[in-house]
Amino acid sequence: MKTIRACAYLRVSTSSRTELERAVIRERVAAGLEYARQRGTRSGLAIGRPRAILDRDQVSELRASGLSWREIARRLGAGVGTVRRAFEAGRAAREACQNPVAEDL
Repeated sequence: MKTIRACAYLRVSTSSRTELERAVIRERVAAGLEYARQRGTRSGLAIGRPRAILDRDQVSELRASGLSWREIARRLGAGVGTVRRAFEAGRAAREACQNPVAEDL
């Protein structure tokens, strides 16, 4: 009987220690991420992948000249998906700026 109680106690004790250790690790990771967000990294670089900077008008011009998405991406040094998103965003921005009421004036 005493052996069974000792094993049960050992199992409960081990699982509670493991749970506590996981909680401590979670807190430390969250604190480290918050510290990095507030103060930046030690290298001074931002956290995460930098955003691609593309000129939407240049993408539109290259596309209008008949180049493929792959060729435009190669020339601009970006991915095909990035170039297509920039093109669509530029087209949506141009369409959103159309004001039919102002054109009638």
